[in-house]
Amino acid sequence: MALDAGHAGRLAGRVAGRVAGRLGLAAWRRKSTLLLGAGALVLLVLCLQYNALGSQQPQAQAQSNSLGNDAPDRASLGKADAGVKFVKSAEGPGVVPVVPAAADGADEAAAVAAVAAVRAEQPSRDAVAQRRAEPGEARPYVPPQRLAHFDLKGAPPKVAYLRKVFGLLRQLGATGVLLEWEDAFPFWGALEPLAATNAYSRVQVREILQAAKDHGLEVMPLVQTFGHVEFALKHAKYSSLREVPESPQALCPSNNASMDFVRLMIDQVMELHPGVRYLHIGCDEVFQMGECPRCRTVLRENLFLGHVARVASYVRGKYSYRGSPVTPVIWHDMLQHLPPQSMEEYHLGELVEPMVWVYAEDV
Repeated sequence: MALDAGHAGRLAGRVAGRVAGRLGLAAWRRKSTLLLGAGALVLLVLCLQYNALGSQQPQAQAQSNSLGNDAPDRASLGKADAGVKFVKSAEGPGVVPVVPAAADGADEAAAVAAVAAVRAEQPSRDAVAQRRAEPGEARPYVPPQRLAHFDLKGAPPKVAYLRKVFGLLRQLGATGVLLEWEDAFPFWGALEPLAATNAYSRVQVREILQAAKDHGLEVMPLVQTFGHVEFALKHAKYSSLREVPESPQALCPSNNASMDFVRLMIDQVMELHPGVRYLHIGCDEVFQMGECPRCRTVLRENLFLGHVARVASYVRGKYSYRGSPVTPVIWHDMLQHLPPQSMEEYHLGELVEPMVWVYAEDV
């Protein structure tokens, strides 16, 4: 019996293997048909689900409209779900108030009355507008000078385009333009490599300044003198001025040649901007500072303040407007974390005017 059972098992295995092989072969031969069938089945299921979802949406919308227009239903909904805790919404015009859900057995009329009472407390939009127009009401700060910042490096716009934009800016309330030239400026002499092949000519610079003047816009040139000097330090000629040899982001403030280079840039820019009251010297986002062997021995705050003070003193000592020194302007971001005592030590308040850099409607 044992032999007969083993023989029968082997025979059954062979038969099953042959059947499975034939079925697999048949499926392989008809694989395209099977794939098409499976795809059609999946598509059918998706269509059925889509139709079911479409039929549910009108019902949900109708229920939502009913809840929005029927205050007692909203109160009933709050009672049904004891785990939900509603809070009063923030006051303001056009805000629909929500009151705490009524406890079980509470009178629905009381809930409706509570909603009406909260609504009565909300001022209308007209009332809010009238209140803001009243004297003494807090309003967003509007600075007396409103400059549009033009970062001209890389793809400087045509002069004719700038004329049109200046006119539009004046209509919108601008009082001046901040022109960050970088490689769009027509540097010459020792600085000629800094000018890009598509830089403006000297004649075009004068045309741009005249266009701003024609529209009543004051011009403030911007010269990067510490960080963001990639346009200059990317050139091999000035790579020795880098704080970090591998990066052209920032000048080394401990290198005397850095100050010579900054003075030369300032002189050329100021030569084509006669009569300006302000010169923006940048000094924002000096990411690389205190890393070279000479700078490591000095506190970072002293490195920054010392360089800014030297540049600002040079501007104030050499250039004037109607008998008063030209005012150097710097971005404020690097000043935010400096101790007031250090800034007082370098007399920074007497040297520069900070320009707030913040992306907000009300600065």
